[in-house]
Amino acid sequence: ASDPGYLYMLLFGLLMGIGASFLPLLKPTLWTCSLEYILILICTTILTTNLLWKCIKIYGIFAAANSFRKPVCEGFFKTAGQTWLNIGTLAVVAGLVLIDFLTGNG
Repeated sequence: ASDPGYLYMLLFGLLMGIGASFLPLLKPTLWTCSLEYILILICTTILTTNLLWKCIKIYGIFAAANSFRKPVCEGFFKTAGQTWLNIGTLAVVAGLVLIDFLTGNG
């Protein structure tokens, strides 16, 4: 069974992607094109970050089962580890989007 937080984050990422898929139906302006770009970036970041966290967590479980000892970075497998991984990757994406908007036309 999966964490409820993990499932909610996947659902949030998918809802962001669904919201971004309806933006091309609007009149194309700088605002709608920029919002679509940002929503797609947030959606893919949240989805891939949570899938990466789940893969690392499964790896830690199987590694601990093979060696009969605790995982090396046990704190990372808790909800706080998932939260900090999400915040860190979203901060990197926000920085890249900010650099893109400041150096171009949006």
